Amino acid sequence: RTYSFHKIYYDEGSYIPDEVYDATTPCLAVHGIQKIIASTPAGTGGFFYKEWHNPDFKRYERRTMECERVPRRFLLQEKKRMTRAQFAQEYEAAFTELADGLFSSVLIHMSMKEINWELTRGRPCFLGVDFARFGADDNVIAYCFWDGSTARIKVEVFHGRHRLTSIVGRIVAIGKETPNIKKIVTDETGIGGGPTDELVLKFGKRKVLGIQNQRRVKDETAPGRPSRYLKQDLYSNLIRLMENGQVELDDDIRILRSLRQVKYRYTKEGLLSIMGQDSHIAEAIVRAVFPLLGYKKIL
Repeated sequence: RTYSFHKIYYDEGSYIPDEVYDATTPCLAVHGIQKIIASTPAGTGGFFYKEWHNPDFKRYERRTMECERVPRRFLLQEKKRMTRAQFAQEYEAAFTELADGLFSSVLIHMSMKEINWELTRGRPCFLGVDFARFGADDNVIAYCFWDGSTARIKVEVFHGRHRLTSIVGRIVAIGKETPNIKKIVTDETGIGGGPTDELVLKFGKRKVLGIQNQRRVKDETAPGRPSRYLKQDLYSNLIRLMENGQVELDDDIRILRSLRQVKYRYTKEGLLSIMGQDSHIAEAIVRAVFPLLGYKKIL
């Protein structure tokens, strides 16, 4: 804050924490000539949304369909793939409130760090895996390194056409590179069933835990008890760790975007439903930290 700026340019303003904006705006007090904020809208909160409606600013809006470099065919395909609100936000510069976000922006930014990965050497490691259909979505492997007080998390994302056998092969390779893997947590429903069985053959039943997103999963720390964890429990576990300052997320914009797109709503029956357009990374992360619910007994 000791510097005086002539101009400040905020790129992707919707993804910049309000605290950064509040801390840098005073730097224009002496020599300030111009403040430029550019972004694709991302909900109806944050400083970009507020300043867009501030009459002191000159506003310029450009929709994707007005850009000659973007083929119409591409936009038509995206319109079919996305919901109306999602398309409006991403391609029509519309501020839409798709649903309530499960993770607050402040909590996400507080947890994102420049991590020294040398600190994770030899630490217990848990893997969370989100399998995708062949040629659809992304396959994601999340790493959770635990030192007894802090979980340090990074992700490996596989875009495009990847056979599930190749993802299993990558996990086997990780097992050789990182011998201190304690648990591999997957979604065993649907397409995840086959890969999970393969991983059991490779690593054994004690190291592989297949869970079902929409059902309760077995509590390994209490044999004989009925299953007790639901999908919302997995997300609540991650949020609780983040609130306690026990999670350090790799400073990766893909993680930020995925967590910000996780939404929730309550059904007519009063049940909590969690969803997200690009939640594959978030799904892998909540599985990676899941064993920490009972890590003392698992280790």
